[in-house]
Amino acid sequence: LKVSQPKLIKAVASVVKPSYCNLKNGEVKVDILNGFSPYTYSWKTSTDALVQTSSGKTALSDTCKGVWTNEIFTVQVVDKNGCMVSTMVQVPNVSNFSLTGLQLETVHCPGDSTASLEVFTINGYAPFSYKWSHDATIKDSIAVGLPAGLYTAEVTDNKGCVVKYDFDSVTDAKPLTVTVLETPEIICKGGTGNLSAKANGTTAPFTYKWYSNEGVLLSQMQQYSNVSAGVYKVMATDKYGCESSLVPYTFEEPTMI
Repeated sequence: LKVSQPKLIKAVASVVKPSYCNLKNGEVKVDILNGFSPYTYSWKTSTDALVQTSSGKTALSDTCKGVWTNEIFTVQVVDKNGCMVSTMVQVPNVSNFSLTGLQLETVHCPGDSTASLEVFTINGYAPFSYKWSHDATIKDSIAVGLPAGLYTAEVTDNKGCVVKYDFDSVTDAKPLTVTVLETPEIICKGGTGNLSAKANGTTAPFTYKWYSNEGVLLSQMQQYSNVSAGVYKVMATDKYGCESSLVPYTFEEPTMI
């Protein structure tokens, strides 16, 4: 009498669906050869945590859903006679969802809240939901009315993938300053000369106002002409209405020869 040995039970694990964005949405499968039904399938993580088990199955395959990346899953199969086989499988991540951003507007005047930012999605699944670090009530891709500071946009796509984008720092506007030049200076005592103002620090075009020391408006030109010796004040205003401080200037005449 010849007694034949049963064929060894074999198992092959494969990825049915990769995980998207490192979420628990991947799917793996095991197919077996030989053995005797029914079978018990047990899926575990690399730390031996049980993910899924099913017993009394006659099918020569089993599927485990809701698996994730950066983890090695082991499936153990035991047939009716207690014969056991195990194999491993790892789920790849296929997410290429990312963000980029752009500063649409700057801070116009020191301390103002005029900057605006926009975040753009690259790949991912629409529709997208938006969240901003400075104001959770903003649900749009654009944030406006911003002062100088640091900002982060968080975007979630339709599959639950969450990506963040850190913008470069929004800088405050430079102060508007004014310098005064004598063009030309007073040559003779009792004569006149010209004063010219030059604005620096913000956005052209600039407008100017010249005042007497007592506060009387004298000129609204960049160059104040035919000016006698005395104390004058000048201020500048830029494209956005930012104003400089009132700058005093003493226009001196030469001493008598």
